[in-house]
Amino acid sequence: MTFISGIPSWLVMVLGFMFMGNVMRLVFSRGRFRARGRWDQLGREEVDRLEAAINQRDVVIEDLQQRMSELESRLDFTERMISSRSEVS
Repeated sequence: MTFISGIPSWLVMVLGFMFMGNVMRLVFSRGRFRARGRWDQLGREEVDRLEAAINQRDVVIEDLQQRMSELESRLDFTERMISSRSEVS
């Protein structure tokens, strides 16, 4: 561990990364504001279309979750049947 003016080098590196993180956040945050402005420019019809697409995806996801649950219960049943047959033999 080397000391520069009584400050450990690892502490200087940590402080440097913290400073650079804030600088990078400041530099690249301008893109977020532009994207947010783009959402404000969308028409109501476009927003309604996107909401409908999201709702349709939610329905598909719920259906897939239901099917997955049914498959899990069938697999559990099959495992129990196989284990009971092996115990009988």
